[in-house]
Amino acid sequence: MLDSSSKIMKGTAGDASVLRPTCVTTVPLIMDRISKGITDKVSRSGAFASAFFKWAYAYKLGWMRRGYDTPIVDALVFKKVRSLLGGRVRLMITGGAPLAPDTHTQVRLCLCCDVVAGYGLTETTSCATVMDQFDRSTGRVGAPTTGTDIRLVNWEEGNYRVTNKPYPQVLGPTYRMSHNTTLSSQPALRLHPSFLFF
Repeated sequence: MLDSSSKIMKGTAGDASVLRPTCVTTVPLIMDRISKGITDKVSRSGAFASAFFKWAYAYKLGWMRRGYDTPIVDALVFKKVRSLLGGRVRLMITGGAPLAPDTHTQVRLCLCCDVVAGYGLTETTSCATVMDQFDRSTGRVGAPTTGTDIRLVNWEEGNYRVTNKPYPQVLGPTYRMSHNTTLSSQPALRLHPSFLFF
């Protein structure tokens, strides 16, 4: 995929450089390889360039957490990194396995694109949850999609129960909606005995 991939002959362009995609749908394993490619490119660039890149990365991360973009830093520093995938990527969609928060952040910052994670039988093109395009958080897969009912059930072998206190767990310490509201362990609305709506 990348020019530096193991199966690409030296001096030959990878698929991404030739095709110059604008939207990439992928799995976390490929995102990890892209992240490794970014790290390798920065480490080979020399001590001063590497230190400057780390400063620019920290600077951009600080402003991103506040909800701002950094177009000047993007043009001066991250333009070279974007060229790893052809330089035109605007959106990356990932699913099929958990995406590491570090990888999510690095790809989003260095490729200057939105990275959206989803969950729910992605191999059959269906989706149970998906992040909002403007959600700048990591380590989550977003809110349930329209028309999707999600129900927590007891898993006795894993010693998990929906009555766990302080909150029911879903692959982490607490389940949080994309707008950072923690779900209560008590249902807000009960329409049917088998469905709990929060």
